[in-house]
Amino acid sequence: MSPSSSPRMHRSLLAGAVLLLAPLGCVTSTQEGAARDEAALRTDAPPRVKPKWGLVIHGGAGVISRENLSPEREAAMRAVLTQALQAGHAVLAKGGKSLDAVTAAIHVLEDSPYFNAGKGAVFNHDGVNELDAAVMDGKTRAAGAVAGVRHIQNPIDLARLVMEKSPHVMMVGDGAEAFAQSQGMPLVDAKYFYTEERWQGLQRALEQEKAKAAPPATPGQPPSTPDQQQPATPGTPAAPPATPGTPAASHPVPGQPPVTPGTQAVPPVTPGKQAAPPATPGTPAVTPGTPAAPPATPGKQAAPPAAPGTPAAPPATPGTQAAPPAKPGTQAAAPLTPGVDPITGDHKFGTVGAVALDQDGNLAAGTSTGGMTNKRFGRVGDAPIIGAGTYADERCAVSATGHGEFFIRYTVARDICARVEYQDLPLPEAANFVIHDVLVKAGGEGGVIAMDRQGHVAMPFNSSGMYRGYIGEDGTPTVAIFQQP
Repeated sequence: MSPSSSPRMHRSLLAGAVLLLAPLGCVTSTQEGAARDEAALRTDAPPRVKPKWGLVIHGGAGVISRENLSPEREAAMRAVLTQALQAGHAVLAKGGKSLDAVTAAIHVLEDSPYFNAGKGAVFNHDGVNELDAAVMDGKTRAAGAVAGVRHIQNPIDLARLVMEKSPHVMMVGDGAEAFAQSQGMPLVDAKYFYTEERWQGLQRALEQEKAKAAPPATPGQPPSTPDQQQPATPGTPAAPPATPGTPAASHPVPGQPPVTPGTQAVPPVTPGKQAAPPATPGTPAVTPGTPAAPPATPGKQAAPPAAPGTPAAPPATPGTQAAPPAKPGTQAAAPLTPGVDPITGDHKFGTVGAVALDQDGNLAAGTSTGGMTNKRFGRVGDAPIIGAGTYADERCAVSATGHGEFFIRYTVARDICARVEYQDLPLPEAANFVIHDVLVKAGGEGGVIAMDRQGHVAMPFNSSGMYRGYIGEDGTPTVAIFQQP
């Protein structure tokens, strides 16, 4: 630590040393001293200049190239980012809370089909949209998060309800939705989240997965059997149609016994064969009761079986999943490359987030996502994990986007704020170090948006692009996507 370190830092170090040396009977007084330090942090030594209040947003980071982003699509996405900035700024300009500004901005992004959150959420392996979100108030460190919800139009709102109306920090799945209903928040039909683009993305992911999992052909045998073939046309799913309570198919699959009512829709895996039989063109690759929507005719939206206000189907029991784990001796399904977005072929990590500093100097952060295309087994990423994808305290606020498993392991959001707190680093330096050094060495890809209590902003990312934007007191929105302008 340099000789120019603040007296507050010396007091904190002294309090830590006393805590290590103090007998058990003195812990209370030490805790009181730490509490006084925290109180002083909020009140004494105000900045020499008034904090520059403002808002920063992101719409996901990854391999985002101009070649794969048409001018029309780019213009539309920039327009949504600008709209989100203006929505948050409208709150701050009136003296509103940073938490309200964050929520307002994320609302706009969740309502757009262009970003992987809310309306634009991707499909999981079972053809269902599962959404995660988190929000945190830097002033109080109150936080709320939800994961795996399927019928919540704006998950960021439910995360805030968890924070403000419950004693908990995180709720998941059916329990989170039951809590939403208890608070008067309506559930939406799963078809609300259906977009043809995201559905086709799942089909491509399933096709890629099947191709990687297929065993090499044995000399003298045909390259594939009926239950190993790819979908007949692009976008058709890999599993047969399934109506709840009815057989999966009316005719037996070659080489397999016929399916009768009450038996599983997917025949068991046999050595050297795929788990799913051939698809009937235009039928969904899902299990009974689980699909969000079947493939739609271009320009038309297909309705899923779920009715408004009804909870999602329960988790599949062993043997009922569209692609169950392979038995010993069979070919296991190869995982997709982390973060691949089959819609464009890019490694795009779809998440949206916002951080804000209000006129009272209080910070807040929020993040919302649909997760990864073709995710399985209830996978949850970093977005709803406090300290990993979302974090805010009195010094800084962070929202992350990237390969979630790395952001969780390295608690990226909290790490940045901890370096500001304990190393007395400027926010941009702390954020750049974590994203370009710590994360890169670990093999992680992505970025963050961050803001400190003086209004300094950081938006580092180690991928080729990140949808991002900033708006300050003057109300002029600035939006960027690529590494280079």
